[in-house]
Amino acid sequence: KTVLGCLIFCLVASQNTSFVFYPITWDEVATSDVRPSPTNSSFVECICDLTAGSCDVNCCCDPDCSSLQVQLFSECLPSKQDADPGLCLSTSSLYRTNRIETTVFEDQTCVVANNNPSLGGYYVDPGSITDETSFENVISSISTASSTTSTPTTTYQEGIAVMGSNGGQSGKLRLPARIFGDACIDTATVPFLESSLGNACTRKITDLATACGTVFDVMTYESLLASPNPGDQPSIQFTATSWATTDDLNGVDDLTYYYDPDVPSSTFASDGCEDAIIAAKFTFGLDGSSIANVSVDYILTTIPIGTTSIVQRFDYIFLEE
Repeated sequence: KTVLGCLIFCLVASQNTSFVFYPITWDEVATSDVRPSPTNSSFVECICDLTAGSCDVNCCCDPDCSSLQVQLFSECLPSKQDADPGLCLSTSSLYRTNRIETTVFEDQTCVVANNNPSLGGYYVDPGSITDETSFENVISSISTASSTTSTPTTTYQEGIAVMGSNGGQSGKLRLPARIFGDACIDTATVPFLESSLGNACTRKITDLATACGTVFDVMTYESLLASPNPGDQPSIQFTATSWATTDDLNGVDDLTYYYDPDVPSSTFASDGCEDAIIAAKFTFGLDGSSIANVSVDYILTTIPIGTTSIVQRFDYIFLEE
């Protein structure tokens, strides 16, 4: 609970660079938190509803969230918040409180000191993250520290990593994501119900021929499997529903769409890597708290010989069937 303390103000004179201080009237300082209630509450009906037409995770008052989705939330975020005047005072209030018998000053107010005893809330500094391994260690320690039970969960809940198979190895499902500013990482986990859109990353290319058969090949993702529930064996295949081709390396303009599950694999040729993935959208279809299916939409292009980097986009969303 934030305690609104007394602020010491100074006024900056337009013709005098020195600060003028005024004594604190301690008898008028509130001894407890005083926050006015908003006179119009229409703007605080559901403060956690941040996305129009979409369910915001853990926002139980969001009208776009179904009752089933709300049951899968790990918590309910606050739905209302009283108006907070913060550290702002109007000129009229300041003049009335710290009256100055002069007209030679500009309308400037400087906060010199704040006697609020609260220093706020902070995250613990995990230290320097220099590579993929140190990042994974930090994520693992956070997940371990935030765990409230050692009993394996049998149903998905919001935030639990989707389980599956990556190249025949069972465990947490891994998909590409952005890390270290804008670099691509291929081992990011997928938190249940937490959709990720606009997830663009820069793929550094040191050997286009090798990358063409791995990170740019559709078969890398067609071979993935998802587990219907955390304790189930991976059995849900990633099925293409559409794909598009373009000469635009940004994957935005001149798209030609094909609604066909047979997506061509990438091929390394004399002009570069043909049918290379530059965008993929993974849609997890839900049946209650279980994953029922995973569909994928791809955008393909030809990456010319000599390209040293390219932007890829990997989005994933969760939709109730």
